[in-house]
Amino acid sequence: MRLKSTILVFLLSVPLAACTTSSVNTKCSGGSCTLTVKTTSSTKTDLSLFKPARTVYFSNLRDGGLDVRESGTTRTIEAGAESDVGRIHVKVTSAKAGEAHLVVTRS
Repeated sequence: MRLKSTILVFLLSVPLAACTTSSVNTKCSGGSCTLTVKTTSSTKTDLSLFKPARTVYFSNLRDGGLDVRESGTTRTIEAGAESDVGRIHVKVTSAKAGEAHLVVTRS
């Protein structure tokens, strides 16, 4: 009976895991990077343009904003707004549920 319960829990969790997709499309030039972030949960990217490289985390993508974390600092940034986050400066050009467009520069 316990084996059946374990199998049932596993089978029910597989479709949920399959629904979580994430990607970060990054284009860097000069001293800035333009990013398109797509995720239904959270994701991260390494920005090697900056020395040392910065690992940036994105979560809670929703209509109008998202959460951005770098160097232990987290900021909620609304679409059209900008903020320093750790050692970077982030401008959110647009945000909707599951997708955001940002420009990242050094702080």
